[in-house]
Amino acid sequence: MKLTRRTVLTGSAAILAATAVQASPGWPTKGAIKLIATFPPGGTADTISRILAPKLSAALGTQVIVENKPGAGGTIGSDLCAKAPADGYTLVISHASPLGIAPGIYPKLPYDVVKDFTHVTLIGHTPNVLIVPADSPYKTLADYIADAKAKPDQIAFGSSGIGSNTHLMGEQLSGLAGIKLKHVPYRGSAPSLQDMLAGAIPSMFDPTTTNVPHINAGKVRLLAISSEWPVPGLADSRLS
Repeated sequence: MKLTRRTVLTGSAAILAATAVQASPGWPTKGAIKLIATFPPGGTADTISRILAPKLSAALGTQVIVENKPGAGGTIGSDLCAKAPADGYTLVISHASPLGIAPGIYPKLPYDVVKDFTHVTLIGHTPNVLIVPADSPYKTLADYIADAKAKPDQIAFGSSGIGSNTHLMGEQLSGLAGIKLKHVPYRGSAPSLQDMLAGAIPSMFDPTTTNVPHINAGKVRLLAISSEWPVPGLADSRLS
């Protein structure tokens, strides 16, 4: 298969879930609702949570408070939701990593994705990107792959943590291109991006949600994207 800037990444989806719930007919009646974001401030889960919380507050007539509980590819925050009282007052914003990928890679996951959650709704799909700093020597995906072939296990990429979809993107590219990349896991995309912009790592995989402004401003260079269609708001989303 020919590798293009649109064939190397899988997408991710934002999911709103609750602890397996049996809320009373008058819900919500007893105060604020907790909305857990499974990654640090500045990441996709956090950004979506901050957008959604005031709209939920207005619709439900009660305060919705966002709490960031990052770590372990989103499984820490998901576990906190799973262990919360089943009364509808704890929600979690999650995606493929803790609820779709984790059950397949962790033999002793502390929660059951089917029994411990009520899946409320799919909020949306988010394309993923491979990005490098603006001053990177990699101008194209082909440049990146060629250097990785010449330097096995030396070209690092940042991800949102072991077992996250951004981690698996790097492994997917390695398999498709016949290369060996060096994985550097973080607690979320925001600290990974900070390190990349500071020169600590040369590349990272991440959803578009938090990177469109950086791409459009020329702070980072887009090498590959998972979307088959132009992404709204993203200047460099032409089909290749």
